[in-house]
Amino acid sequence: MGAVQSFRDMCDGTKNTNVHFSLPAVCVVWQTAMIILFGIFIRYDEESDPHWAEHKKNHNISSDIENDFYFRYPSFQDVHVMIFVGFGFLMTFLKRYSFGGVGFNFLIAAFGLQWALLMQGWFHSLGTDGKITIGIENLINADFCVAGCLIAYGALLGKVSPVQLMVLTLFGITLFAVEEFIILTVIHVPEDEESIPQILQYNNHMRNKDIADTNFTMEPVGRSRS
Repeated sequence: MGAVQSFRDMCDGTKNTNVHFSLPAVCVVWQTAMIILFGIFIRYDEESDPHWAEHKKNHNISSDIENDFYFRYPSFQDVHVMIFVGFGFLMTFLKRYSFGGVGFNFLIAAFGLQWALLMQGWFHSLGTDGKITIGIENLINADFCVAGCLIAYGALLGKVSPVQLMVLTLFGITLFAVEEFIILTVIHVPEDEESIPQILQYNNHMRNKDIADTNFTMEPVGRSRS
């Protein structure tokens, strides 16, 4: 009973909310770990590498439009602005936490993007040489991964400390990457319209077209009739 009472007294006591030391310490340790892990695992793909001009010349590529980086960069800009500006200023409606909401949104997004690139890279982009090759698509996917943590952050803002928000980001992104791997790789749930099973396409077709007028076939793609 003495131990239980001591625990209750500790919980009911004055909370130490001073983050002048704990938050910088967590950030320094986290960023140091990210620098080391990025140096070990992360490599740019050919289209994102600074030597793209040499690669284009050696492979007789006439235009930068053939580079997926230039083609998808506008999409990356849109998503990136949504993560850093959209979610951040969405929190300004809270009178007491408006400035902190914007600042901690930047903090979570900056650290979360780095961890998301590593986690998703280990599951989806790890090469035979043990390196993670990243490009513009990886950055977009990492932005969406961080978005899940920022949604949860909006529900917890003002209720948890900044250090706890960092822990939330660490575990949230890890679980997101694991769940994404299970859904897409283990049980093969389709992620785009082109990979929807034939039966779902047929059902959608029947909703909009009379069956007597349809020429829809249920045969798998690439298989001819006997």
